[in-house]
Amino acid sequence: MRYLLDVSTLMALLWERHEHHARVTAWQDEAELAVCPLSELGFLRISSQPALGASVQDARRMLRDWKQARKPAFVPCDIDALEGEAPPGNSKTTDFYLSNLAAKHGMVCDAGSERWPQDRICNSTGDMKKAVPTQPRKVVRQTGQTRWAAYL
Repeated sequence: MRYLLDVSTLMALLWERHEHHARVTAWQDEAELAVCPLSELGFLRISSQPALGASVQDARRMLRDWKQARKPAFVPCDIDALEGEAPPGNSKTTDFYLSNLAAKHGMVCDAGSERWPQDRICNSTGDMKKAVPTQPRKVVRQTGQTRWAAYL
């Protein structure tokens, strides 16, 4: 199974000080991975926030180095934002877009799935030291052979 990575998974993979770095790194060694422009841009945007201390150039280098080493598949964002299942609220629009994109390409969207359980998320400034605790509620969606799981 190939997994389309979301931004939070890329953050955990590429930032060694992320609290889930070790867990996600171990998981990636056994998984087929894919990225898309949306997850890459999200990684670059959050990584270059002042709280994390990386410049845009640093973040681009981190992503480029990881992609060259890991060689994930690349998936173009080739569906309309209105295509596929609609999210239940505004806070999950990107997750549902990625889920719909993954489904179109026969993949699973890894949006903080049970493969590397998360009980915290980055706050809006991307500051991992001051992550906001969540009350996880697991939601699983089945579409044909595609299974998507996330903690909302």
